[in-house]
Amino acid sequence: PDRRDACESAVDRPILILISRKIVNEVPLTGLSSDRAGSQLIRQKIECSTTMVPTFITGATEGYARLTANAYRQFLRHGVMLRVYCLDAGAHEALEQLRVPSVPLLAAPAAPTQAIYGTAEFREVSMRKLAAISDALLTNTVVVWVDGDVVPVRDPCAIIAEIADRMHSDDVEIAAQCDEPHPGACRGPGACWMCSGIMIFRRTPNVVTMVREPPPALSFPQGWDSDQDYINWFARLARMRCPILALSLFPNGVYKDALPPEAILMHYNHMKGADKEASMRQAGFWVLDD
Repeated sequence: PDRRDACESAVDRPILILISRKIVNEVPLTGLSSDRAGSQLIRQKIECSTTMVPTFITGATEGYARLTANAYRQFLRHGVMLRVYCLDAGAHEALEQLRVPSVPLLAAPAAPTQAIYGTAEFREVSMRKLAAISDALLTNTVVVWVDGDVVPVRDPCAIIAEIADRMHSDDVEIAAQCDEPHPGACRGPGACWMCSGIMIFRRTPNVVTMVREPPPALSFPQGWDSDQDYINWFARLARMRCPILALSLFPNGVYKDALPPEAILMHYNHMKGADKEASMRQAGFWVLDD
């Protein structure tokens, strides 16, 4: 089916451009380590919240532990507690060594290196994230999934809370990053391929079914390379409302050398694993070794 089928009735106006500071009342924190400052900022945000606070989650394999640990510390610096799920047997120990708390969700075989896109190993690992999303949706009605190669450019909470409110009022089920390779290719809901690296899920019957009952990776049809293909297929099949997140706010790896000034979350995709850390270092988004 044409990709447009996924969002035929989706809202055709931007849902991502309103910025509200009603949630966050940040004050300067001095004399604290970054981790302690981040933890205090989290408490302030919860106390000042006038709306629901989405749950931010990610998943890690042993091979992705360093990238995930860097993402965890970057989010913490902005006062966001990123819940990290272990997607293979080696992830928990690797993250523990990097002082990152994690949820040992799956005891799957370890993936000691970063799986290469397009391989059977990558398909298998990528589908495990759906179990993490399913678990998080048990305790919150809005869950924000970010891959381990996503870093916050600035505090994302206010805008994502606005998005969550609009998703509820407009009956939107998923809002996803645009995966097109350049700005001119992004044509909006239904015409663009949703990227599963940054996705905001609202707990609906469709979403719950999608993440609880995925097909085994080994049974993927020809041409499917990851969970992203499954999510886009399911959205089309169920005719879910899935607007595309603005690339200016949620840029992908194409923007690594020209980050939009209004960017909130930067996704270092469209590059190989070894280049991700180098690009983050060059942009000042690598804090793991600080």
